[in-house]
Amino acid sequence: MFASTNLVIEIGAVIALLLGWQFLAADVVGGFMLIGLMALGFVYPVPIPEYAAKGLPVTASD
Repeated sequence: MFASTNLVIEIGAVIALLLGWQFLAADVVGGFMLIGLMALGFVYPVPIPEYAAKGLPVTASD
């Protein structure tokens, strides 16, 4: 786990040097947003429609 953490810190330093602190801040905020969305997706999964769960064909009247 230390190796991946060091790589994240190093890429953050490179982003800050080459693209600026604003881009680094947006990258960090976006990362936390993605983590939050993934967590919500696992806690509150999207329900599967009944016809999809049974494998029934969908008709125009559905």
